[in-house]
Amino acid sequence: MDARLIATPVLADRTVDIGWYVGVSDTVARPRWHYPAIGAVIGLVAGVIHAKAATRGDYVGLPVEPMYVYPPVYAAAGAFVGYLVDSSDRRRRARRD
Repeated sequence: MDARLIATPVLADRTVDIGWYVGVSDTVARPRWHYPAIGAVIGLVAGVIHAKAATRGDYVGLPVEPMYVYPPVYAAAGAFVGYLVDSSDRRRRARRD
């Protein structure tokens, strides 16, 4: 028999308790700005699409054009929703059931 095929058992002192690492990675692995940034980008794109559809590229005649108002408002709403999702995800992961 080939000596390379013989497996040696892992010693007990070489084992690592990964429960602590999993607990820490569940709560701090992702930065807090991750979901709000994704929500802001999605909201910005939705605002541009909505403004483009509302104005069809023409001047509407309003004091403030929708092309300048909708994208930042939608981006702020998307960032807020991303913040709520991030907060609820962190709270759920921190809770040990």
